[in-house]
Amino acid sequence: MISKNYKIYNKSCYGLSELENESIDALITDPPYGISYQNHYWDKDLPKREIWEDTLRVLKEGS
Repeated sequence: MISKNYKIYNKSCYGLSELENESIDALITDPPYGISYQNHYWDKDLPKREIWEDTLRVLKEGS
């Protein structure tokens, strides 16, 4: 039987610099959409480009 080790990160998707390229199987996030849902401050801005660049860098192909 092959044993696999998994690690769960509970952190902001900003600043994934400590993670290696193509090292993540899944990334679950709920970013703001910039629509100001029910006038909530946390949903007014769109995520910075950095979050998408880091996300694509760390995700494995096909993730």
